[in-house]
Amino acid sequence: MKEVIILQNSAAFTVDINQLYAPHTYRLHLIVNPASFSKLQERQQDKLFHRIYLTEDFGFESIVGIITTIIADKPAENISIVTNSEWCVALCGQLRQHFNIQGLDAKTALRFTNKIIMKKSLDPSCIRMPKHLLFDEEQYAADPEDYLNRIIKELGASIFAKPIDDANSNFTCRIDSSSQLFAWAQNKEKNKSFELDEYIEGRVYNVDAINKNGKILASYVCEYSCPPFEFLMGKPIGNITLPLEYPGVSEMLALNHKILTALSYQGSGATHLEIFKNQANELVFLEIAARAGGAWLPRIYKTRWGFNLFETNFLSQIDPAFTHKIQPGPYAAFLWYPYLEGTVAAIELPDLQSKFVLEYNVYQGDKTKKSASLREIAANILFWHEDFNKLYEDFSKLKNLSIIKMIS
Repeated sequence: MKEVIILQNSAAFTVDINQLYAPHTYRLHLIVNPASFSKLQERQQDKLFHRIYLTEDFGFESIVGIITTIIADKPAENISIVTNSEWCVALCGQLRQHFNIQGLDAKTALRFTNKIIMKKSLDPSCIRMPKHLLFDEEQYAADPEDYLNRIIKELGASIFAKPIDDANSNFTCRIDSSSQLFAWAQNKEKNKSFELDEYIEGRVYNVDAINKNGKILASYVCEYSCPPFEFLMGKPIGNITLPLEYPGVSEMLALNHKILTALSYQGSGATHLEIFKNQANELVFLEIAARAGGAWLPRIYKTRWGFNLFETNFLSQIDPAFTHKIQPGPYAAFLWYPYLEGTVAAIELPDLQSKFVLEYNVYQGDKTKKSASLREIAANILFWHEDFNKLYEDFSKLKNLSIIKMIS
């Protein structure tokens, strides 16, 4: 009997475990934090696991101890360690290497989780990237003014700051002047290492690939409504599925293949690439993750292609005989709207050509504060249409307005 160990250390856990449940083939074990466990209990899916290990300590030694009790003397080929949590990807690599279990090893996992190592690994491939550097705390402490001025000279006046090993736009910041850079350096999160990039103007796209043993089985391209961090500035964030013949899509798919090759990716599961198309129409690498894309990408892929991205990420790692099957449907898109500062006056949706489902968490008269994270969603809309051009018209309309009208 095969043992499948899932690590889950993020706030949301939306995978439908029924789709993974195969008790005659393998047993499911879950190592999970309390927040995700409560979500699982709400769906009454905790019963589908053979064992659940509740912990807030996801340190390497702690998890090694738990896994040792699970696998006992079972052969390594009968064990899978998997995750869709960004904060567990590198840990899973360490664990597989420690227990000699097949899958992404520690060194390769770091290329997908540490943004500095990621970019260094791509340097020999001449892939277009933003100018970037690791913020050096020692140089800053020795002479703050000189060091920050050298950063501006190297990267330019417009800079984007982000942690080297985080997700969901946590602790990110756009910096547009020397005074803002000085203020950021003084007030940034002290327990994080930061990468600073030249800021790239342009449109953002993502490529989600389904892989098996290093081979790309299928890949899909979406366009973002805006760079994700702009959600925290009051803009709606979301994605729209693009047709294969859409301008630039074939180049993006080729770039995704080149990047995975350059990173020596031989794993199974989903990968999630984010790229800019700048004002010169160049494709610029942003980052890549060895997991499924988040937010409502699984929902729009389910609508457009008939498969769930999260569940596919797990099944392609667990099942040796996995094949990727699709059932094409209408083109699909979604948008999440942030909370805004003030009092809610109304929720007004413009006329749309697409079918849609709208959900909202605010009501007329509510007093709200600006969203501080991508998980603070005031309203969301999923919409779809057989005609891509009509869907794109609706997407363009909705991304450029707030459906939540406020009284300041």
